[in-house]
Amino acid sequence: MTNIWYLYMVMVQEHPDWHIHAIDLPGYGCSTRVTFPSRIPFQNYETVEKLFTVPLRDWFVSRGLDEKNTVVVAHSMGGYLSLALQLHEVQGTNYIGESEYENIKSRFSVFGSKKAKELNTKHENQMKELTNTSANPRRFWNTLILVSPGGIWSKRTPSIAEESTPTWFVKLWNQNISPFSVVRNLGPLGSYLVSGWTSRRFAIDHLFDNSLKKLMHQYSYTIFNAKGSGEYMLNYLLAAGAVPRHPMFDRLEKLKSYSGKTVWMYGTHDWMDYTGGIKSAEKLNQISHGSSTVELVPDAGHHIYLDAFDKFNELVGKEMNGFEKVLSKK
Repeated sequence: MTNIWYLYMVMVQEHPDWHIHAIDLPGYGCSTRVTFPSRIPFQNYETVEKLFTVPLRDWFVSRGLDEKNTVVVAHSMGGYLSLALQLHEVQGTNYIGESEYENIKSRFSVFGSKKAKELNTKHENQMKELTNTSANPRRFWNTLILVSPGGIWSKRTPSIAEESTPTWFVKLWNQNISPFSVVRNLGPLGSYLVSGWTSRRFAIDHLFDNSLKKLMHQYSYTIFNAKGSGEYMLNYLLAAGAVPRHPMFDRLEKLKSYSGKTVWMYGTHDWMDYTGGIKSAEKLNQISHGSSTVELVPDAGHHIYLDAFDKFNELVGKEMNGFEKVLSKK
């Protein structure tokens, strides 16, 4: 949902020499809502990761982005998938294997117009070209800023988390029934349901006037009511209660020097466990040549860029300024 970052983009204009790329993850936001491949075995979570990392890798390459001049800001599961992108690249697994292809080819099932079907064929051909090819390891960024990243670490196990979560929710979650399906099945009442969230989320009068609040509600409802797609990966990676099934922390050592510089940013009221960021930064500092730091933002929750708008911009701006100084010395 990149539009929620609208006000952050205004701040970035103060850095005129930067090119800004704002993207939604595949199957999220305004990205194409293709059919999620339900046939993927539940234990094949790395295959699910590659539904996102392979397109992201192709996107970085097609834009000609280079590690020497790139800063990535990734929120929530975008942070997890950014690390997964680099991890699969280092391991040489950032491509779709032949056995995986049969399970996920429906990932690119695009129905509708003749043009859409032609696009589907093009995507399938691209996937086949990737089959059984070796990856060419590269680093994707100089600095990665992870904003309240999910799937990193938790002191609770999935089973313990499920014990403290309502049984009905656990059952629906484990059947991969998306919470957004409620919105989709309510018809006109779906907008009313979403308004309960948007009226609270955007109740920041000094940032959003009434007209902008209305636009943000319309945008949010349109996104939540759209065809389910990328959201179905969540059950593969998270248990009910947002506890990671396969903590990224356990795989960080494989990144080695490819992690680059990382900034782990959490709010003091965040429902993502900032302890995972502290432990991850410590591990990366031990195994890589990059520097990893942790920022705890006062009075902010999961959506730090809204809850603490000025502080968030200050921290990201500091990283951009520091990056500019390094480049100017070269």
